[in-house]
Amino acid sequence: MSRPTDTQLKNKGQFKPPYLLLKLTLSGGLFYWLVNRGLVDIKSLELFMSSPTLILSAILFWLFGPILLSAIRWKILLKSAGFRISTYKAVKLQLVGVFFTTVLPGSLGGDLVKAYYLIADNKEKSKTSAIWSILFDRLVGMCGLFLIGTAFIFLNFDSLWENTSLRLVMLLVPAYVAGFIVLVFILRLIKPAIAGNVSEGGGVGLKGKLLNAFEKLRVYAGDNGVLVKSVSLSAVAHGLSFLFFYQLYLFTSGSGSGLFTELPAIASIFPIGMLMTVLPISPGGLGVGHLAFSQLFAIIGLTNGANVFNSYFISQILLNLTGVIAYLHIRPGRTWSSSPSGTKAYTNR
Repeated sequence: MSRPTDTQLKNKGQFKPPYLLLKLTLSGGLFYWLVNRGLVDIKSLELFMSSPTLILSAILFWLFGPILLSAIRWKILLKSAGFRISTYKAVKLQLVGVFFTTVLPGSLGGDLVKAYYLIADNKEKSKTSAIWSILFDRLVGMCGLFLIGTAFIFLNFDSLWENTSLRLVMLLVPAYVAGFIVLVFILRLIKPAIAGNVSEGGGVGLKGKLLNAFEKLRVYAGDNGVLVKSVSLSAVAHGLSFLFFYQLYLFTSGSGSGLFTELPAIASIFPIGMLMTVLPISPGGLGVGHLAFSQLFAIIGLTNGANVFNSYFISQILLNLTGVIAYLHIRPGRTWSSSPSGTKAYTNR
């Protein structure tokens, strides 16, 4: 079945100019707010203007890290919970998510918008499952990030441990990975108890709701294949993120290339700095991330942490804002699935 025309959609009430106008107004207002607040500073682009290599690196990292690999990771988690979503739709929702992550306080703002569209497209599925898929995806994503930091810490433990100011960070980074592993084991070990309480009417009251939520979360931790794939994709995505961040450090430090002596130390503090940007305080981690990396760089004896993060921040903001295209195009309740004949069929839910 061929895709319906805009006229057909309009006749069916799916294409509503006022709705599109509202979204354009909201998007334009958010962008104006970003410019008015100085979040998009043209002067910060001078580093990229002088280096086409950095521009290419920023685009490639963004496409394969925060967008494609992260969307595939989320799709894997959704599939384990019975959600049916195409890679194309997952990528579109990921683009919408990074757009709102940029314009809303903290990295969780985009997650909430993704949850809204996922629930709208899967009305027959549990809302709790949809929300937990995004929250667990966030946990898995951070696990991949901290796994990279842990690897660098253990590979360079002796030299890093000599820095007494860095020791707390060296303990916190692997502690997150250990905590994630413990969470997975707990979810699996108490499976019978949860199932029994839920089946016996445990869904009533606060305790029942918590048990039901815990049961939904357990779905994502019960499959070794799902965990290995999702954590691996997260590690690769965040590995690209760190390589780009370190490339920015090389350029802002004036070395350009060939300076890798600080790589282990920066890799060990990078997860902590990125974790701080998740706090729902400012869009994209503005200010929070700058302060965090300024302090973390000082711990390892460097002074340009805020400048490096600023270049990273500006490049990601500008690329994330292109997600507005996906936001304007996407409509809740509209999905694409494969028909028995192998062609794509348009459906409304």
